[in-house]
Amino acid sequence: MEKFFQNPKIFLVVLVLVWITHFIQRGKPESSYNRGCFRFFPWVLTIIFFLSFPLGYWGCEHNSGCSKRIAYKSLKSGLNKLQEKDYIQAATLIDSALVCFSELKDTVGMVNCHVGLGMANAFKDYQVVLDNGLKALEFINASEDTSLLKQKPGLLIMIAGINLNLGHYNKSFSKSHQTLDLEGNNAYSIYKVSAFNIIGKNYYSFGIYDSALIFQNLALDEMEKIPTKTSFFDYFSDEGRNKLMSSMALTNLKPSILQDIGNIHRNLGNYEKAIEYYNQALSEAKDEEIVKYLHSNLGIAYLELQMLDKAEENIKQGGNPIALSKFYLEANDYSQAINHLKEGLDLKPQNQNPEFLFFISTGLGQAFEGLKDSIQAINNYRKATEILENLKLNMPDGITDSLIYNSKVWGFSKSEPFKSLDRLISESNHSLKYQYDSKEVESGE
Repeated sequence: MEKFFQNPKIFLVVLVLVWITHFIQRGKPESSYNRGCFRFFPWVLTIIFFLSFPLGYWGCEHNSGCSKRIAYKSLKSGLNKLQEKDYIQAATLIDSALVCFSELKDTVGMVNCHVGLGMANAFKDYQVVLDNGLKALEFINASEDTSLLKQKPGLLIMIAGINLNLGHYNKSFSKSHQTLDLEGNNAYSIYKVSAFNIIGKNYYSFGIYDSALIFQNLALDEMEKIPTKTSFFDYFSDEGRNKLMSSMALTNLKPSILQDIGNIHRNLGNYEKAIEYYNQALSEAKDEEIVKYLHSNLGIAYLELQMLDKAEENIKQGGNPIALSKFYLEANDYSQAINHLKEGLDLKPQNQNPEFLFFISTGLGQAFEGLKDSIQAINNYRKATEILENLKLNMPDGITDSLIYNSKVWGFSKSEPFKSLDRLISESNHSLKYQYDSKEVESGE
C-alpha cells in the first residue's frame, strides 16, 4: 500500500484498469454500474492523479521510504521552526529532509536544505553557516536547472556576510561585488541593498570611513526604490514575488543600515550625528535583538560625550557585555570590566568574530593594566596584536596598514594594543634594569 502511494507508475496502471472496466460496464445498459455512483469513480481518480504532480505528492520509489512529499514536508516544518526561532528543532528537521533529498538526488531540495541549515545555525556557528552556503552554491553552479539561478544572489549575500563576520574581508568584498553584477538590472532587489551594506561594512573595518558612508547611503537610496505597497497579484510573477520579498526584508535591514551609519559617525567623532542615526534606527526597529544592540551603541556614543547618566541607562538597557565592559573601563571599575569581557568570550557566534575578540583582548589588557597586573596586561595586548596581524592577511589589495591601524572597534583604536604593549615592555625592562642596578650598588660591585 505504501508503494502505491509513493509510485505514480503503480497508480497509473490501476487508473488504466479502472477506465477499461468503466468502458466495459458502460456498454451494458442494464448494468447497475450505470445507475450508481461508481460511474464517477474513474473521473475522481484521474483528477487526484493529475493534481498530485503540481502539489509535489509523488516521490521516487526506493528502499528507504523517502519521497519528495516526505522530504518537503520535513523541510517545510523545519522552516516553520526557524520562524518560531526554535533553531535546534529546525536544524534537526531540515537535516532529515537533506538525507531524503540526497537519496533522491533532488538538487533543488538539497540547495534549499543547505540554505535552511545555514539559517538555523546563524545564531550559533558562523563556520557551519558558511559551509552550508558554499555547498548550496556549489550545487547551483553544477546544476543544469536554470531555476536555481534565482537563488544565487541570496546565497552570495549570505556568504559575503558570514565572511565579513569571520574577518575574511577579501572574500566578503568579492562576493558582494558578484551580487551587484548579477542584480544590476533588477528594479526591486533587496540583494543590491545588502551588497551595498556589506561593502560599506568592509570599508568601515578598513578604517576608510568616507567610502563606508558612501556605500551605506547607496544602500538607503536603493532601499527607497523598493515599493512598500504590494498586491495580491504580485504572487503570480517573478518580478512581483521579488518585490514582495524585498518589501518584507526592509523591516530589519533599514534599522541595521541606519545603525551602521551611526557607527561611522561615532568613529569619526561626530557623536551628536551618531546619536541622531541611532534614535532614527530605534524608531524603525521591531526586532528585539536589534533594539538592544542600538541601545548599546547609543550608550557608547553618550559615553564618548561624557553624558554618563544617559550612557549608563542605554548600556544597561542593551545588556551587551562588550558595551558594559566599556562603561566600567571608563569608570575605572576594572574588576567589573573583566567580568563582562570574560562573559563576552562565551557569546556565540560573536566569539568567532576576530574584531570582537580584538576588543575583548584589548579591553582585558586595559583592565589588568589598571589593576597593576603587568603580566596579564602584556599577554592580552599581545593576543590583540596577533589577532590584528592575522586580519591583515585577509585584506583586499590596496588596503594599507596605516588605514587599518587608524580604524576603531567600539572606541578602541586598532593601534592601541601595539602602543600599550611597547609601553609596558619598556616599563618592565626599565624596572628590571633599575632592580639590577640597585642590587649592584648593594653588593658593592
